[in-house]
Amino acid sequence: MNVTIEDICRYLDFMIEQGSYYITLHGDFITIPELIRYNIHLNPYCHHIKTTCGSWEECIKKQCNVLEKCREGEFYGICYAGVGEYVYPVTLAGKVHGFISFGSFKGRNEKMALEKLRHFATKNHLNTDILLKIRDDCLIEPVPKRCSVDTIIRPLVFMLESYLEKTSQLGSDSTDLYSSVLRYINTNHTMPLSMKNLAAHYNCSVSTLSHLFKKNCGMSISRYIQKLRIEDAKMLLCHSNIPVTEISYNLGFCNPAYFSEVFKKYTGLSPKEYRKLSGTA
Repeated sequence: MNVTIEDICRYLDFMIEQGSYYITLHGDFITIPELIRYNIHLNPYCHHIKTTCGSWEECIKKQCNVLEKCREGEFYGICYAGVGEYVYPVTLAGKVHGFISFGSFKGRNEKMALEKLRHFATKNHLNTDILLKIRDDCLIEPVPKRCSVDTIIRPLVFMLESYLEKTSQLGSDSTDLYSSVLRYINTNHTMPLSMKNLAAHYNCSVSTLSHLFKKNCGMSISRYIQKLRIEDAKMLLCHSNIPVTEISYNLGFCNPAYFSEVFKKYTGLSPKEYRKLSGTA
C-alpha cells in the first residue's frame, strides 16, 4: 500500500471533523511540515491549562515519560492535569519515535483524575472550582471501549509507520542541526523566539542558522513561526469556541489587531469570517 502524507492528513481531518473525539500527534515525526498542525490540543480544557499557567513546558516533559511507557505498547492513562486518553506508539525499526493521543476523557478512574487535577491546580495556583467546571463542560464521557478505539487508531498507526518507513523521514540524520532546530521551533512556536536566542541555544551564529533553515525549509525562521501560528489559529477557530482575542495572545501575537492582520494576509479572511464560514460561530 502506497501511503501518502495526503492520505494521513485526510484521515486525521475526517476524524477531527466528527467533533466527538480529539486526536493529537507527538514525537519526532511532527517535524514533518504537514503533520505539525495535529500537535495542537483542540480540547478547550487542555488548551486552557496550557495557556493560563504556562504549563506547556511541563506537558513536554511529561510526554518524554509517555514515550518511555510506549515501549510497553498501547495503553490508557490519565495525564498530569486529570485528562484520560488512549496512547498508541508509532515505531520505526523497532524504536518508538512518537505516539498518537486519543481523548479527551473523564471517567474510568475519576478518583485518580480528580486527585491529579487538584494537585495540578494547587501547584500552579489555579482556581480548582473553575478547572472542575471547564473539565465537566469539555471532557468526554463515557470512555469508549478499547476495541472501538483500536478500530479507529490502528489504521492511523499503520499509515504513519508505512509512510515514515517509505520516506525515511526519521533516518540517521534526524538528529542533525536543522532537524533539531525544526523540532524545537515546532514545540515552542507560541513562545517568544528570537534568532539571537536560537543561535545561542545551538551554539552557532545567527547567519549560519538563518542560512541553514532557509536552505532546508525554503523560508525564513520568522515566516515559518508565523505560518505555524496561523495553522494553529485555523484549527482553533474551526474546532473550538475559544474567543479570537484569547487565541491571538495564546499563540504569541502581540495584540489581536496584529493577529487579525496577519491572519487575513494568509487566508484572505478575518479570524471571525473564517470561523463563521467553518460553522463554529
